[in-house]
Amino acid sequence: MTKSMTGYGKAEATTGDGKLTVEIRSVNHRYGEVSVKLPRIFLPLETELRRRVSDRLKRGKIDLLVQFETVNGTAQAPQVNMALAKAYHDAFVSIRQALGIGEAVSLGLIAAQRDVLVSQETTPDLERIAGDLYTVLDSSLESLEAMRLREGEMLAPRSQAGSRPSPPWCGR
Repeated sequence: MTKSMTGYGKAEATTGDGKLTVEIRSVNHRYGEVSVKLPRIFLPLETELRRRVSDRLKRGKIDLLVQFETVNGTAQAPQVNMALAKAYHDAFVSIRQALGIGEAVSLGLIAAQRDVLVSQETTPDLERIAGDLYTVLDSSLESLEAMRLREGEMLAPRSQAGSRPSPPWCGR
């Protein structure tokens, strides 16, 4: 059974934390070279992802792309840093008085300052979601290998004949 070196696989899954998408692409290459692109949250898993891909695909230039979209509602209400807001207010009032500006210091001006309003997103539990990620990775690898087999089957008749068939316009 001939297997092509070129292929593409994709798999997706929705978990309680969000939607995982894994895409994997391979092209012919003498050695096994795996390049990985993934969200920051999954950086601690990069070595394991590379190992799993390398265990299944021995040769080829392989690009692995992991995407993660969080579920709506993972963002929490913004927190107000009241001490910082008061410090900004006092600083702006001081500037206003020193320069003789008559307008009041607005809430919008204070709220627009860095770190006065801080929103925090809940981060998913990496240990919990790692299992889901590995399952989606396995599915994308299966999809890739199926494509490589199909491609190999299409190439097989030419390579098994020992020579290339003559094109129809040659008259042979």
